[in-house]
Amino acid sequence: MTAFEYSNFHDAELLSIYIQWDSGEVEISFNHVANHQGICIVYCTGVLDAKLSRLLDWGFSRYVNRLDVNQLENGNKELVCEIQSGDTLSITCSD
Repeated sequence: MTAFEYSNFHDAELLSIYIQWDSGEVEISFNHVANHQGICIVYCTGVLDAKLSRLLDWGFSRYVNRLDVNQLENGNKELVCEIQSGDTLSITCSD
């Protein structure tokens, strides 16, 4: 994951999640119109684990509530994207 300002993703629209299994890469596309940034793509490389729920506990939404990148004790990084539906996308990667 490249260094980026992730705290500013509230109300960005989640467009797609693409997993390249062979190379261990995940590409997440957002429409970031709320902050006048347009289409933003977050790349995760060296993917070790990916989890995605789509239970819609809070009702349907495709907009981001928050996006965090956490540095783990073992040196890996974890991207956590909470959608305003109550669902969470979590990706752990080495890069």
